[in-house]
Order: sequence, then C-alpha cells, then structure tokens
Amino acid sequence: MSLKRFYFGVALCLLFSGCTTNSYHLNQGDSTKKVDKKSLEKKENSNPSLRIKAPQGASIYIMNIKPSYYDGIVLERGKYDIKVVKEGYQTYRKWITLNDDLNLDVQLEKNVEEAKIASKATIKANGYIEWSDVKKYNFDGVKLRYRKNLFWAKETANYELTWHQARAYCSKLSIKEDGIVFNNFRLPEKDEFWSSFKTGYYVSKDLPKEMKNKYFFTNTAHKPYNKYDTNMIYIIRVGSNNLDEYQRLKKDTKYRSGFGQSRVYAMCATDEIKGDISVLAQAMFDEYKKKSSILTLNQKPTKLDYPSLKKGEFETTEQFNLRVQKEKEKIDAQNVQNLKNWENQVSQQKEKYEKKLAYIEENSETIYLEYLQKAMHIKYGNPKISSLNYDADKQLFDIVIDSSRGKYHQNVQVPVKLEYAKKFKDLLSVKDFQPTIEFLVQNNDLIFQGIKEIKNPETLVEENEYKNAYNIKNKEQSVVALKQFIAKYPRSSFKTLADQRVIKLEDEIKIAKEKAEQERLKREADAQERAKKQKAAQERKEASYFAKKNIGDKVCKDGTTALILSITITAYVENVNGNNIQLRIADTQGTTPHYNGVSLYKNTLIWDDYRSWYNCNY
Repeated sequence: MSLKRFYFGVALCLLFSGCTTNSYHLNQGDSTKKVDKKSLEKKENSNPSLRIKAPQGASIYIMNIKPSYYDGIVLERGKYDIKVVKEGYQTYRKWITLNDDLNLDVQLEKNVEEAKIASKATIKANGYIEWSDVKKYNFDGVKLRYRKNLFWAKETANYELTWHQARAYCSKLSIKEDGIVFNNFRLPEKDEFWSSFKTGYYVSKDLPKEMKNKYFFTNTAHKPYNKYDTNMIYIIRVGSNNLDEYQRLKKDTKYRSGFGQSRVYAMCATDEIKGDISVLAQAMFDEYKKKSSILTLNQKPTKLDYPSLKKGEFETTEQFNLRVQKEKEKIDAQNVQNLKNWENQVSQQKEKYEKKLAYIEENSETIYLEYLQKAMHIKYGNPKISSLNYDADKQLFDIVIDSSRGKYHQNVQVPVKLEYAKKFKDLLSVKDFQPTIEFLVQNNDLIFQGIKEIKNPETLVEENEYKNAYNIKNKEQSVVALKQFIAKYPRSSFKTLADQRVIKLEDEIKIAKEKAEQERLKREADAQERAKKQKAAQERKEASYFAKKNIGDKVCKDGTTALILSITITAYVENVNGNNIQLRIADTQGTTPHYNGVSLYKNTLIWDDYRSWYNCNY
C-alpha cells in the first residue's frame, strides 16, 4: 500500500467516524468476535460497573472471573479479586464487594530497592534484641547459599571465559534475596572454596548436585614452576567425592582440557553487605509483607461429566432410563459436594489470609525487631570475643568483641573479683563459647547494653561450677561435688538449688539402696525356695526308683552320650520278673546310646534292673 493511499483511508475514516467504534474482545467463545461496549452495558444496565484508576503502565486483572478487565466493565453483584501489577512496584491484591457502580483508586508503592532507601527505615521500632550464634536463621535461599560467612551465588557463568572475564562477571552480578540486594561479588580464594565445600578429604555432603564434576575459577595465584610459567591461577575441580586443586590456568587464556574443550565456571561469593542494619531489616520486613499479601486459592473443581451408558440386552427401556437418571443424580450430588468442599476450603484460606494480615498489622514492630536481629547476622555474622585481658590491680577485664566477618568492633570493661578472675577467663576462652550481645533499640538506633553471659561474672563462674556438679552422672559423686560447691560458695544464688539437689539425690540414693537390698533379699529367698523345690523333687525322684512299676507305666533313665551330652531315655514297662524289668524303648532324644552291650533304638526290647529306672511322673 502506498503512503498516499494510506493517508486517504485515514481521512475517510475520520470523515465518517467509522473508525472510532468502542469495542473489545471477549476471552470466552469466539476470540475474534467484537462486541459493542455501549450496547452491552445497555443490555446489562441492571448490574453495576467497575472502573479502576491505576498508575500509567499498570496491568489490571480480575482474578476470579474469565473476562478480561476493561474500564467500566459491567459485572454481577458479588466479590471480586482485584490485582494490579507494574514492574518496579509492589503488587496490589485485594478482594472487593461490588453492589453498586464503583470507581476504585489504586496507588502502588515502589519496591524497596527501587525507592533507594539509603539511611532510614519506615518503622521506628523500640525494644530489645539479642545477637548471638543462632542456628535458626537459614540464609540458604533460592538464589544464594551461605557457607563459612560467605554468600555464594547459585547462578554461575558456565561458558568458556578467561579469568579476567570471570572476575568481571562476578563484579557485575547483583542478586535480590528476601528483599535484600546482594552485590560486590568476587571470585573466591582457593582456601575459601575448600573450607566452604569440603569436609576432610571429601566434599561436603550438602554440596549441590549442579556443582559436581565441574571446574571453578579461584582468585588465588599459582606459584610458578619456572620463569616461563607465570601469570597462573588455581582452578578447582569438584569431583563426585573430592576436590582437586592441581589444575592451573593462565589468567588470560580459556581453559582447554586434554579431552577437548571444557568449561570453567565462575562461582561468585560476597561478604560485603551494603546498607544500614535498619534498612536491611526494613527490606526483609517489606518482602515478608509482600509475600504475605498474596492470596493463593485452590482451583475451582471441574464439573464431572455424565457417563455414556448403553442399554443392556436384558434391560427394559424403563429400567435403562431409571439407571441413567440415578447415575445423573449421583454425578450431580458429587458435583455439589465437590463445589461445597471447595467453597469451604477457599473460605478457610481467606480467613487464614485475613488473620495473617491482621497479625502483621498488630505485631509489625515485633516482627521488625526479629528481622533487625537477623540483619545483624547477615551484616556481621556471629559475635565473638577476640581479646580478653585482666588487670589484677584494677580487678578489671578488658574485652574486645568483633564478629566472624570482621566488620564489628566493641570494647567492654568488666569488673571481676580476683578470686573469680581465672575461672571467668577460662569460661570465656573455651573454643565453643558464643557470647550473646544485648542491644536496646530506640527509634531503630542500636545501643550496646552488654554481654548477656557476663552481666555478673561471679554468677557466671558459680553457675558453671554448679552445672558441672549437677551434671555428674554418678549420683554419689554428684552429691560430693555439690557439697564442695556449697562449702566454697556459701552465699551463692545457686546454693539453694544445690541444697535441693543434694536432698533429692540423697533420697534417690537411699531409695536405690533400699530397692537393691530388697531385690537382694528377694533373690536370696527365691534361691532358697528353688533349692527347697529342687531338693523335694530330687527326693521324689530317688523314691520313684523303688516305687512300684506296673506294665504300661512310662519310666525314665538319665545318662550321657560319648560326647558327654546329658540325655534322658524314656521307655514303657512290658513285663516285671522279680528284680528285673522288661522295657520297650520309646525315645532316645535323637541319639543311639549303647547300653549293656545293646544299641538302643525306638521299640528295642531290653531287660534291666528294676531299681535303675524311675517313674517319669515322679
């Protein structure tokens, strides 16, 4: 089409006003069918209309219906889930009730990073927080993993590049996690890589699968083997079970293995977190509110279709129609029940959602203080005591507190009596001692209050000695240690607890001894009773050798085999002749004993002395 013909068409369009018809496309049915808005509104003038005023460039959605939103859309009376989205702004999501025509004005708030909050947080919190080695914070997120005070990006550059390109890639990397923007990424040193992902000789068990059997750059220079072997850098290869550092590469060349081209990955890490503590806390709090504002509802169940039934050969039309009707009623009832269940679930989800929003609104300061505490860990890592010196003349400890990431410093002086000083230092010098730092929060300003564990050094020493005595497993030894503690610290606040513990343990020891004595006496009585019964049984057995034996009686004889195994042979009396008795062998307990020159088998007949066999049922 020529430009002249185009302008001519536009002119005709404007002249006859045929190009200004106000129309929109339906999402249901024929997507190409155009419907005149005015005629539609006139047709449905009994229903209210909705107009939403939002910032320019924002997208507006009605989430619980299929037709797309347009300005002045006519809807049935009811509740509607409104969503307004614009890049760089927090999403607006709210349920409205539409009974009459409604003009809704929506204002969007900028994201924290877009608003560039630099020095002040919006919440002015007051209260107390503690900073310690808390394990409850999991900094592993969707885009970051936390190892050895470093935040490692899960995203890696896996294309062929030089060391210089890898450094540039890390320096430009910026990641948002939990509302905080992490940048200042760099290539890790070799030792940092090893300490983060290796345990002993083997790689850590939690090493991600995507890191295995790959090569990674480090920032550690390799010592040259000769004057020509310069400008070298370490490359670490992550195997399936171990790490190798023997790979090296020139900084300005791309890696090529002996098996062809092989990619080297840029694994980036950072330990520099920009921003004030209150700003980091505000960013996490805002992200929490943003995620909490999203209401996700279960999908409405699809209606079950009626099954296709066939009339049976031996089924009348009336019977078939009745069966069809019953099946339809069954499906209808199931659809009604499914819809009812869904409505109940949605109602519960909305109720839970509203409660959560109300909780956030009512407890915003408490939640913010929790994020302020978490921000201390993100910014500084864990607190630790780096220096501990005692002045005996002044009876004063000078303590220096810093952090595992080396970005916090605080000097504290603590008075400690001379007799407690050594024990106190020993307690604070143990490898696993983790101080808890207390802060007063006033309008987001953190005011150092002290170290929780050493507010009262004497109490700390006494508590430690009391716990040591308390935790001795042997009760008698624990009683001795507790009595020594009471004698050493007669005015200790733990003396009452120690006294109570001694009384309790001594009672338990006494009860245990009494129980042991009762059990000993019972064992002796049981042994005497068993001996008495055994003696009586033996006497009955001895008497049964001389007791009268009748034909058909079951008699027994004890003996041993060639392997010195004890056996009891049983037999039945067949005949009696004076002091002799004829026997038919019944059981030899799986053996073939040789007795009086005869091998005994089942049903073997033998003659023996009358008094050498006893009645089995003596």
